[in-house]
Amino acid sequence: MPKINPKEVMKMEILEDSMRKVARISSLTEQYAVARSGQDQFLMSIIRAASFLQRTLMTNGFGTMADSANQIAMVARRGGTPPTKARNLREHLVNLNSAVERGIQALRRAAIEAQREAR
Repeated sequence: MPKINPKEVMKMEILEDSMRKVARISSLTEQYAVARSGQDQFLMSIIRAASFLQRTLMTNGFGTMADSANQIAMVARRGGTPPTKARNLREHLVNLNSAVERGIQALRRAAIEAQREAR
């Protein structure tokens, strides 16, 4: 593993933690999609998790990812039929997941480039 500065380590840890939170929201979304009753409990958990993720990303300088997390919370709050809501949540989760993955890959590439330049 290439050496990276502490600021980049912190960003990497935040993004890796965000991946776990995205997986949790995805799990809640799937539970919501298959639930016959009590769907509101899943929606409230999705809203809470997405809002917390949005705040974490925003305070650490990941504005576009934070916007994606906010979109998930907004979709969960909005009205509509459960199948439509589940489809929209899944679409936004795919966008957020890919954005976080791209962020992690970019940090890794930057660390490798910094190590090459140091040689």
